Amino acid sequence: MLKDAVEKQHPIIYFVAMSPAVYVPLYPAFVVNWYPERLEVDLTFAPSAATTKVVTFGRRRSSAATG
Repeated sequence: MLKDAVEKQHPIIYFVAMSPAVYVPLYPAFVVNWYPERLEVDLTFAPSAATTKVVTFGRRRSSAATG
């Protein structure tokens, strides 16, 4: 999928970990170099990639009181 993104210049979403299960998405990000032998890429970010949206992944916690 990353190889396709670099060849066709499609934007991707890059998630930065802020803490366990909390991520900030940076969009758009573009793959500018692909290194298949190392399974690595170089990314560049558009100026509009700054965002305040936080995405949380993981187990949902119940807020219901037990008693």
